[in-house]
Amino acid sequence: MAIAGDEKEIDANIDQIMGALQSIKVGKYGCKVGKSPNNPTTRDANTQMLLDLAKAFPEVIPPEIIIESSDVPKKEQILESIKAAKEAQAQAQKQLNDLEVMKIQAKNQPQKRQLVKR
Repeated sequence: MAIAGDEKEIDANIDQIMGALQSIKVGKYGCKVGKSPNNPTTRDANTQMLLDLAKAFPEVIPPEIIIESSDVPKKEQILESIKAAKEAQAQAQKQLNDLEVMKIQAKNQPQKRQLVKR
């Protein structure tokens, strides 16, 4: 379109345009293939490498890193769900720890003896 002009000119002169594009007089053009970190294929390859590493070292690479590097739809919502679940788990663990501390403290406190009248 940029070479030929607007749509009406293309339709009217399609044979002439195709001939010009196929002519060796138009010029030589090169093509350069490159690798970019933003290329979908490169992103997929990087995500696959992370998955392989996570299988080998599950305690080192958390799921959030893999999801963040992927092109998974709604990954922000998934990451929020993981964060909320971890926070809830941490809160539950804190409550269990607090309960254990209270039990230990209660055990270590001397019990008061009540005098009973007879």
